[in-house]
Amino acid sequence: MINPNWPIIEDAWAPAYGANGGGVPAGGYVQVTPLHQSSTRRGRQYELDQIQAGEYTSSLDNATGALDPTNTAGPWYGHIAPYQPFRKRAQWPPTPNLLTQVLASGGDTVAAGTVLSPDVVGSDTDTAPTVVASGTAWVGSNVLQAAVPVSTAAGSRIVHTSAVAVRPGATYAVQLRVRDVTAGTSLSVAAVIGWLGPTPGAAPVTTVTGASSTLTGGASAPWTLVAVTATAPATAYGMDIGVSLVAGAGATCAAQVDGWQVERAAAPSAWTMPGTWYPLIAGLTERWPSVWTTEGYGEVQPTTTDAVALLSQVTLADPLTAEISSHRPVYLYTCADPAEAAAVTDTIGAYPAVPIRAGKYGAGSVTLGTDITATTPAGTYTGASGTVARFASSAPGTGSATPADYLSLDAAGIRGPVNSTYTRLIAFRYIGAAPPTTAADLWCTLDSHHAQNPSGTIRLYIDSTGKLNALTSGFFTGGLTLTSAASVTDGNWHLALFGYSAGSSGNFFLSLDGGYLSTPAGSGYSPTGIVSDSIGAFVDGTLGAATSFAFSGDLSYVGELADFLSSTDCANLYAAWRSACSGESTGARYRRILRYAGYTGATNIATGQTTSMGPATDITGQDAFTALTSVVTTENGEHFVSADGTLTFKGRDARYNATTPAVIFGEGAGEYPYEECALDLDSTHLANMATITQTGTGQTFAATDAASVAAYGARTFTRDINATSAGECQDAANHLVSRYRNALTRVTTLRLHPSAYPALWPVALGLELGMRVRIKRRPFGAPVITVEAFIESIQWDFDDRGEAWCVLQCSPVDTTPYAVFSSWHTTMNVAPLAGITTLTINAPTDNVNPLSAQIYPGLSLILGPGTATQETVTVKTVGFSVPGWATANIVFTAPTTQAHAGGDVVCEPLPAGVTNAAAYDSVSTFDGSAFAY
Repeated sequence: MINPNWPIIEDAWAPAYGANGGGVPAGGYVQVTPLHQSSTRRGRQYELDQIQAGEYTSSLDNATGALDPTNTAGPWYGHIAPYQPFRKRAQWPPTPNLLTQVLASGGDTVAAGTVLSPDVVGSDTDTAPTVVASGTAWVGSNVLQAAVPVSTAAGSRIVHTSAVAVRPGATYAVQLRVRDVTAGTSLSVAAVIGWLGPTPGAAPVTTVTGASSTLTGGASAPWTLVAVTATAPATAYGMDIGVSLVAGAGATCAAQVDGWQVERAAAPSAWTMPGTWYPLIAGLTERWPSVWTTEGYGEVQPTTTDAVALLSQVTLADPLTAEISSHRPVYLYTCADPAEAAAVTDTIGAYPAVPIRAGKYGAGSVTLGTDITATTPAGTYTGASGTVARFASSAPGTGSATPADYLSLDAAGIRGPVNSTYTRLIAFRYIGAAPPTTAADLWCTLDSHHAQNPSGTIRLYIDSTGKLNALTSGFFTGGLTLTSAASVTDGNWHLALFGYSAGSSGNFFLSLDGGYLSTPAGSGYSPTGIVSDSIGAFVDGTLGAATSFAFSGDLSYVGELADFLSSTDCANLYAAWRSACSGESTGARYRRILRYAGYTGATNIATGQTTSMGPATDITGQDAFTALTSVVTTENGEHFVSADGTLTFKGRDARYNATTPAVIFGEGAGEYPYEECALDLDSTHLANMATITQTGTGQTFAATDAASVAAYGARTFTRDINATSAGECQDAANHLVSRYRNALTRVTTLRLHPSAYPALWPVALGLELGMRVRIKRRPFGAPVITVEAFIESIQWDFDDRGEAWCVLQCSPVDTTPYAVFSSWHTTMNVAPLAGITTLTINAPTDNVNPLSAQIYPGLSLILGPGTATQETVTVKTVGFSVPGWATANIVFTAPTTQAHAGGDVVCEPLPAGVTNAAAYDSVSTFDGSAFAY
């Protein structure tokens, strides 16, 4: 029986999954039952405090020991572990239909053309079930459509979802409307319920199929109701429901589904549009403590945290190592070994140390422990530190019979690429004769057929023009060569990546310093039977280590990856190597850290207003969450895990631009009631002397407010920000003093009681961190107290007596409003040709004052600023306009010289180098103003 004043509450656990890269799956859940109180809490205390991991606590029924990890007879034995996905959500208004609105209605709550995520709704017959518009939809105006190719096997699911959590032992009824809309075809289908097993994302281990129905295809085919009822076994890991083929498809057709419902019942009831599912928290179970009372009753009290807790346990390497590690490194010899060493070691530990060997024709030299130097200051790399290996020969870059020392990869068991698809990388600085007389090999791999021609080889070498070449060839198949456009004999460091993807549609690529060249490779263009693999010279293992084409210079970061890198991958790796990713935005840095941490969950990451961060060397040795927090500090933004498990990063503009409240709490009309409101004129966040330290340089920037110092005493505030702009660092200091020079009123508690006031349920359930709200209080005989604030913390408390509370903590909005100064500007109403003297313009933001009050004869105007047809004109007369005007005319003193596009900007003159008329004042500061009249 559904209580109309209480939402449907789902506490669900995904026993088939592990940490899942920090992500929360859309399906595959078992519903568990809290016995007593349960609570969730997400967020931070106030805006200057660090966000804490979201947490869910409860006590779950474990009378049968089913949730005891040590119970060998338990239904999920061996699959109860820390860091498994967990979610708590609520449906309002409550309905029998447990599906989401988008699935139940065939996509009526999203736009036609939307391709639903396969995690939400899957198909065995189509890779992408799509929402399509239909004038004959069973309900609403959209339907779900999936392609069914000819010969699709019986049992294949046309559409299916595992989004509903299963309660073991409960009976479920499923109903759908389905039709075939392809004329001349037919399908035999049935509704199906499947019970999932312990393999994540796999097909159900058992299924129950309803009565079959035959669909006759046609553009206006009628809808057919299919249904099935089944009881969930005690061992279910989740429930998968949908419609499947009873017989194989005889022809390709399109099937549509609408009016979908799943309910806990012995038989289907009338279809109902489900209420909205509001997430309360989504995260990972961290611990599974069990309690057995003296009465023998069992409980499990798991602690669930969101992705913040997982990220806080990941320690990051330096940017270059982290970038390499994200691409499945096979081995990595950084050549940062001490000078006394006779070999270089694999930092991954997969292979033995690579010895330094002398060639057949005599020794050269390899000097370990060499400092990183370059011809120019910008010619080094900062993505990693340490020493490098220096190679020298008495006859570098020449032909056969050259004395040389080299690194013998084959002596360490590396004989060619470990995988058929690979990427090799090497950093180098050439310091020999420029260019080499013949060639200088950085890397040479040869097969046993070298005495024959052609043979199999992989070479990376500098040719006699100073260009870098990558060559791959197979035995008797010929070779492929890629040559860089730039010379590499400038005495500076360069990064080379080259690789091969196996198969008939394979490719061969070369990347130099982030660029990318590739060519189709097909199959057979990689050597087999390799006998020698060497660094620093061309070494022929079939001739007793005969050396030639010796390299002269420094080498480091010799490695191989199991991935075939894309152009984007190469650019990312080069940026990490050259500058530790300096110059990227805060949003890009946030994404980078998540990738380095192995996080694959859902994200919502803003670009950020800091467009150029300093080197990412500050992440080295930090846990991922601390590194992310540093990015947020630089941005002066916020981050949190939203209620549905999405890791969210917002730039500082999100709060600047949130000018109106999403919800108003109070006692008046249109306001939502609360039980308790506690305010605090907070003195702990005072700051009137701010010092900002620029992370990359250590330079400091200060701001002071003398009046605040006099009123409250010196209250210091320090912050490190990793922005490359000195102006931005100074602005940060000014802003912090402006914001925190006076005590601000903060909301320590705002208690909502939706179980006592059901109309509050959708409002409270829809609240999210960072949302702007307005809180009102009307004291007797006193003016209304109004607090504008942002939500910083949300806590939900549920007890076992049908009560629920939502408690908020909030920070005040900035007391100083923000504005951007602009020129007077509008757009052209027409597309004028050259030679006109009268121009029709659209009204700017101000259409109350007449145009003649805004511009005047003799004023210069720019037409089309920033375009190829930009020109300056002078106003002669201004056309008539009245309040509410939409267009008006301007007459110029001389004809125009350029044709313009309709909608081109017309504006007052702009400062030098500025083309944006709407935001041009680059010298405005906090608490300052600039006026031009």
